[in-house]
Amino acid sequence: MLFRDGEVGEGDEDAVAQATRIPPSLLAQRIEQLTGQIDELKISA
Repeated sequence: MLFRDGEVGEGDEDAVAQATRIPPSLLAQRIEQLTGQIDELKISA
């Protein structure tokens, strides 16, 4: 967890390392999925 003063909490090094290994294509796919879900929520609201 990042704290407001920029300190890194325990376990964050692992989370950062894992995040940097995610291929950009998977991130793009997930962004598309989330965008679609947001659009659906806007329509139903």
